Amino acid sequence: MTKPVAASEARKDKDSKGAILLVDGDTAAHAPAVESLSKAGFEVSVAGDPGRAFALMDTKFTWSKPSLVIVDISLPQMSGFEFTRRFMDRFEQHKIAVFLMSR
Repeated sequence: MTKPVAASEARKDKDSKGAILLVDGDTAAHAPAVESLSKAGFEVSVAGDPGRAFALMDTKFTWSKPSLVIVDISLPQMSGFEFTRRFMDRFEQHKIAVFLMSR
């Protein structure tokens, strides 16, 4: 018997090194990071604010969570520290690494 596979996993690029969620409200600042990580083989999703990040975790990452979340400490709506606390409370069981960044 085979394990069912989510559609998102079935379409996943076999060369992908994994998924990264970047949470940053400054598009110009994170564009180089997105480009570099994508070229290195990572599937990068960007959320411009904490609400969008949680929405992505509930929709895009339903079956397979990212292995890393990169968070700007200066987010709109709440600090990166507060976002990280709420994120870890909600997704602790998935053992996702969180990296806080600042400019």
